[in-house]
Amino acid sequence: MIKKRWPWLLIIILAAVAAYISGRLMQPAYTPVIYIVGDVEKCLETNDIDKLGDLQQVDFDSDTYQAVTLADVVAAAQPAAQTKRVLMIADDGFSVEIAGDTLDDCWLTFTPKDGWRVLAPLHPLSANGTHIWRIVVVADSSSQTALTVTAGGETSSFTIGQLYAGTTISFPYPEGTAEKATDDVVYSSTVYTRRDCLTLAQLGCDEAAEIQINAANGQSLTVNSSETGLFQLNGNSLSYINAIQRKQMEDVDEIVVLK
Repeated sequence: MIKKRWPWLLIIILAAVAAYISGRLMQPAYTPVIYIVGDVEKCLETNDIDKLGDLQQVDFDSDTYQAVTLADVVAAAQPAAQTKRVLMIADDGFSVEIAGDTLDDCWLTFTPKDGWRVLAPLHPLSANGTHIWRIVVVADSSSQTALTVTAGGETSSFTIGQLYAGTTISFPYPEGTAEKATDDVVYSSTVYTRRDCLTLAQLGCDEAAEIQINAANGQSLTVNSSETGLFQLNGNSLSYINAIQRKQMEDVDEIVVLK
């Protein structure tokens, strides 16, 4: 009886294995979100490459990729002015910067192995970054100004892209604490959001005692520099935040040192 049944058992086992493998293969692969920020009119965050431009077949390093030009990627975000350079940042911090007039010869693609990656055959090998999660568009400062800082009679101008491409700090902004009592034990957790920020010193106001912060909508705020306020980058704009006093002002476009 056993001898007669084993072929059927084998068929059932093979069918189960085939169904499992087929199910695994049919599961959609995870695609992380990529962010396009800086000197753009429309910040983008997407995991769909079709939303970034027309797909092209690109042969590179003995492989064939479906990719979009970096020029199309930048165009999808509607650059606010002439693009001077583009900075691509990987999830391990590795960054690649290329000139804005070479974007037609570079491509962005996605593969399960390398994540979002750059194909730059005309550039040095180091330009072909992998696992990119953020693309920063940096405009020519002579054609785009997002922030002016006046101190000691001198005025400096910055674009949002320049600020992103410079030195920033990752600030853990406290969002609140939650508690839950279980079996007479109180468990708590504190939630933070990591924010890309700059200090007054990073904006050239390290010796300021008092500043005036002006927003694009005409609002104004006078702040003592001893307060723990920071300036947060928000894709294509700048905000002032104070985690202790819970102050916030959006679309900051001017900082004036009063004393």
